[in-house]
Amino acid sequence: MKRYFGLLEGISKEFNIQRGTGETEDSWKARIIYSYLGQMAYSSLFDIQEDLSPSSIVHFKTRITETLGCLIKMYPELTGIFSEDDNTLPEEIYQIFLKGGCLYHTPNRICPCLRKQAKYGQLVFSRGQALEEMKQISGLGAYVCKVNDEAGSSFADMWSLPKENPKEIWDKLVSESVFVDVKGELRLEYLRITPPFKYGYWCNVPDESGDVSLARVGMPGNFLYFLYRIRGSTMQISQLPRWQTDAYEYRNLAIGNLMNNHVLPATSYRIDGELATVWIGYLYPPAEMNLMKLYSWPTSYVDFPHDFRRVMDREVFLTFRQYFSGLGYDFVLREN
Repeated sequence: MKRYFGLLEGISKEFNIQRGTGETEDSWKARIIYSYLGQMAYSSLFDIQEDLSPSSIVHFKTRITETLGCLIKMYPELTGIFSEDDNTLPEEIYQIFLKGGCLYHTPNRICPCLRKQAKYGQLVFSRGQALEEMKQISGLGAYVCKVNDEAGSSFADMWSLPKENPKEIWDKLVSESVFVDVKGELRLEYLRITPPFKYGYWCNVPDESGDVSLARVGMPGNFLYFLYRIRGSTMQISQLPRWQTDAYEYRNLAIGNLMNNHVLPATSYRIDGELATVWIGYLYPPAEMNLMKLYSWPTSYVDFPHDFRRVMDREVFLTFRQYFSGLGYDFVLREN
């Protein structure tokens, strides 16, 4: 950490990236570098192009690749943690910024979003901020601790989080749906509603209890989703609109269904000094998942994605836990 005029130590102090009590030094270095790569990529959005057009996606990703190459030469002990030849890291960072609402996107061009801040608990979260405003970083996301109450947007609006919890969304959908009898054969997959979910979220066996559940048909990237229920020997379905199901939006409904059946796995966590490691028992809907990824570090920096286990600043995690608990998600302290 002391090499090269204490470069990594200086970055950790600038962005308040603290080492966990039981964390190895190499793991800490990797987290510092990941956050630094994100800030360097973000800084590339302010580079002036010859034609005065916004920065390109290629320029954004190239900044990550070139910076990482220099850092690995300076800290060769991290060669086994990062891969210069793996293009998934620049793509992962780009997608996290984009889906986290930190970038505006046009064909092949990107620019920083308008500056916004939202307070929740004792933290103010921000995006679109100037580089000099970035005081504290968790993963790739910027925040400030214990400031005044002037913070602009609401937390839910700023991150496009749902106003209702998943169970409320599910109950409303079921109550308003119109079902029709299935005629002919449909090769459906059915939402798995019995743990464990390590075998996948979908199975080939329908729920015959008579309760309403989810089914789908098609191929990855082109699924049609249905509500279904079984009445006697007849299956009844109600097709769902694509805006409600595409791009993993179906998870709002799946989680609501599991909450309704009291089988949604809890999110477990372990506190290690100023860090929290989080194990997500069932992947969140897109808005919540995008926010979680923006403000956390992965546990591996190759072969993305790594969504089920993340590392966060402790105060950020405790704030997220408070908000997510209000949406109906359970959190349990992990013993080992």
